[in-house]
Amino acid sequence: MCTYNDGRKIKVEAGDIFNCETEDRVELEGNAGIFNMIMGNGVRGFIRTFHLKGKKMMRIGEGVGESYIAFIGLNGTFTLEYEGEKFHCEKDSAVIVYAGKKEFGSVVLTADAGDVSVAAASGVQLLKHDFGKFIGVRFLERSEGYCKARLDIRPEHMNPIGTVHGGCLFTLADAVCGMAASSTGGVSTTVDSHIQFLNASFRPQYLIAESFPKKIGRKIRSFCVEIKDDQDKLIATVDFIFYSLQD
Repeated sequence: MCTYNDGRKIKVEAGDIFNCETEDRVELEGNAGIFNMIMGNGVRGFIRTFHLKGKKMMRIGEGVGESYIAFIGLNGTFTLEYEGEKFHCEKDSAVIVYAGKKEFGSVVLTADAGDVSVAAASGVQLLKHDFGKFIGVRFLERSEGYCKARLDIRPEHMNPIGTVHGGCLFTLADAVCGMAASSTGGVSTTVDSHIQFLNASFRPQYLIAESFPKKIGRKIRSFCVEIKDDQDKLIATVDFIFYSLQD
């Protein structure tokens, strides 16, 4: 079980992915191996797990800020090659790679024997600007492929006729879907999106947006976002297609 400092609780299974915001405190209870990652201001991180059979090349680095990646052997040993150097990783140990601000470097992982489960935990220092947070988007729930967010409506979110501005709705959808896409691992970029305005939202107290995966492929990832008002009325739906920039 994972408990956040605001009282939220989520059940965590082996290999699950969950996200933390700045200043979130997360406590885990139960029998588990824990990788502790302290996220400073403006740092984004995610953890993904995969099975390593033989040799695998992975691209690392996001090109948006200083980036570190820890590769952890969960049930076996492996060798990691990076920039001409080799590092051996024992079971329950980690090799940490500093990718700097490179857009895409590459590492080569080789299992010593059999099928090795590996966790890759990354952290990147983002720019201080975040338009979603600037307008007030708050993330409520996050899990692999899913995200839920809330926007408390202020006067500047409205258009001249008294409904929430369409651009505000799209920003909320983009923020929640971007978080859901990042939880599936790697760096993704939006290649297509389409919004359907279904009902006018007249002076709501808040809006709730939920992002659901439609299909998670190796490179193409499709999501749908539903936005509802404080009366649970469906205001808009938004479709997003992301392209994964990393293997």
